[in-house]
Amino acid sequence: MIWTFTPNPALDITWQAPDQTRGQVHRITEYSQRPGGKGLNVSRVLDQLGVPSHATGFLGGATGRVIASLMKEMTTLVTPEWVEVPFQTRRSIAMIDDTATVYNESGHTLDPDSWKQMADLLGSHLNADDLLVVSGSLPGSSTFEVLEPVLRRVRQIGCRIILDTSGPSLVECAAWADVLKPNHLELLDATGASSIEEGARALIEQGPSWVCVSRGEEGMDLFSRESHWHAEAGVVLQGNPTGAGDACVASLARSLAQAGDDLESKIPTAIAEAVATSAAAVTMPVAGEIDLPLREELLSRISPVRLS
Repeated sequence: MIWTFTPNPALDITWQAPDQTRGQVHRITEYSQRPGGKGLNVSRVLDQLGVPSHATGFLGGATGRVIASLMKEMTTLVTPEWVEVPFQTRRSIAMIDDTATVYNESGHTLDPDSWKQMADLLGSHLNADDLLVVSGSLPGSSTFEVLEPVLRRVRQIGCRIILDTSGPSLVECAAWADVLKPNHLELLDATGASSIEEGARALIEQGPSWVCVSRGEEGMDLFSRESHWHAEAGVVLQGNPTGAGDACVASLARSLAQAGDDLESKIPTAIAEAVATSAAAVTMPVAGEIDLPLREELLSRISPVRLS
């Protein structure tokens, strides 16, 4: 079973208000809201791929209740396992006219007991053949130190872990991960490397089996200890790239959950499916959704290349 853990979920709110002028009153012409946070987006994409998952994260207050309700309404294969906290879950508000202006609340810094509850939840539910995806930012001023005990507990069970994070946490978490999924800018920034391969190799030396590096229109590179593969969609798609990384992680989770012990032989299929799924998210208006027919069309044309 695949589990997704979103440390800092959000209620994503979109307001359409044409001809916005700073300092003026505006009428909202369209309004929408959906569950936000990278791990929840991963579960939603898995749901569209027909893959069951369990979704967990910290939820609190009226906003948290809305997120929980929306996840039930919008998915059929996602089982919720929330940890309740005594704070209002954050919001992310996008104001749209001919451009998008986004306001992200940072979320509340959680006390140690909340993190212990999460470690206990995962520790009591996960089995050795399960897979955990940890994706997104940490709430408030939290640092890697609060996440490490959770990862240690999961590691003791024997679960595989996919981490999608950035900044110092990318390096700090590397030893706990089976798969890391930075984009190329995050990789270079976190490692201080002068090339993508140098940065990926530095992370692999700490323990991960795969480092998958997304490069936008230039495709994707997947590094293991034995090889370096590259694949790209072969077409430039116009749209919203916000959810492409989450779609990629969902695809990697699906591949890893099906891979068994022979990960190396699964790389060509895994990177092809990750590129196709990621590209199929670009044409959708919001993160957490993919164009399934487009995914299948792209997948039939993608030919991964081994570079080393």
